[in-house]
Amino acid sequence: MGVARFGNSTRVPTRSSAQERESLRSRIRIALWLAIDYDSARALDILAEIRPRLNRRDRATVALYFHAFGVACIKARRLPEGFEAFETSLDAARADGDAALCARILNNYGTAAMQAGSVDVAIARLEEALDCHRARGGPVSLGLISLAEAFFTAGELARAAALLHELHGTTIMQSGDDPTMLLAVGALGIPLGLMLPDEALLKLSSDPQLIDIAFTRREQYLVGPLIEAFCLLYEYADDRNAHDALLDRALDATSSLDNSLPFAIRAARLGSGHYLARISNLMSRQCPKTSPLLRAHKDLFDSFIAVRRADARAKKLALRAAHEFARVRRPLQEAAALAAAGNVEEANAVYYRCGAQVAAPSPKWTGGAIPKRLARELTPRESEIARLAAGGSSNRAIATALGLSERTVQNHCEAVFIKLGIHSRWQISSEINRSSERRIDA
Repeated sequence: MGVARFGNSTRVPTRSSAQERESLRSRIRIALWLAIDYDSARALDILAEIRPRLNRRDRATVALYFHAFGVACIKARRLPEGFEAFETSLDAARADGDAALCARILNNYGTAAMQAGSVDVAIARLEEALDCHRARGGPVSLGLISLAEAFFTAGELARAAALLHELHGTTIMQSGDDPTMLLAVGALGIPLGLMLPDEALLKLSSDPQLIDIAFTRREQYLVGPLIEAFCLLYEYADDRNAHDALLDRALDATSSLDNSLPFAIRAARLGSGHYLARISNLMSRQCPKTSPLLRAHKDLFDSFIAVRRADARAKKLALRAAHEFARVRRPLQEAAALAAAGNVEEANAVYYRCGAQVAAPSPKWTGGAIPKRLARELTPRESEIARLAAGGSSNRAIATALGLSERTVQNHCEAVFIKLGIHSRWQISSEINRSSERRIDA
């Protein structure tokens, strides 16, 4: 898709009426929220319908459109198109003088670049975003947490911790009125507090009430990182019971792995076997072969599955992941992969170079053995959804009845199909009956 560049020419009024323009912008905002809520396909469909009506001289609307298009492309793993769209959006927002939108675009641009493996680009964009927030004199919380996450990912622990301490001093954190920010800070503050160690930061970040808030809000991109942080806290404390209870609770509710790959890797290492077929399916969808960084996460995931199967490939997979993490400057993930391969001294060396004052976590806990093929038994939630689907209920009706999102129901249905080896809903009832008969015969 081609892009347009916008200079400092005089702003030309749009030809459409104000009402039509606002209607167009409302649809763009809907597409943006759909993309953020993991429905990138619907978002892209809406944006494709809008594009022929887009007036390229209306820079404010162009900026809004390409921002939404960029987010949708990133979520759909169409990375080159996404980054191109962010550049177009930035040009338009700058030409229009919209500093607030510039900051939002830069923040999403930087976050996407971090996920794609471009650490230097990510930090540069996020530093610019924070500068925009500061220059406007508005809230800086989002800029602080986003840049802190980038520094943490890059292994610059001290800089990440400094930004979190600044964030804890802001009005929004003092008031406690922003649960999303509290969850994000908890997900980052717990591992930082453990590694440095920083008892003050750890205390500020590890309120157990955050777990219930996360599950109540059902924001997968926040639940995964927060659960991973609390599981790490329980692992440091050697509290396996609390760890496993929380991990199972989270795995039962997981419908997406966006921003949650370390959590999925923990599930491969320590999760109950009957969840792993669904998580493996989500992992494969989240980690296409076209992205070396995402495939490295999948290699580390597969290495732990291999360990539980007594598969000799486990070390090879972990080392391959470590090599890719090192190449794209992900030192903490590199250390985790090295430790998984049994190279504990190398893992510690990487950890200490990042400024950590404790040794890299060694996988001392192990998960139970699993068969060569992942578990086929349905979880209680999957059984409930399978029963309703077999009775003719639509995904929407099931979602309403169980208080879930349609996407969560769809993901559970996919897991049911995988575990039962079927391809359509009408097969569910007969296959469940057949499985029950096999259990009775046994």
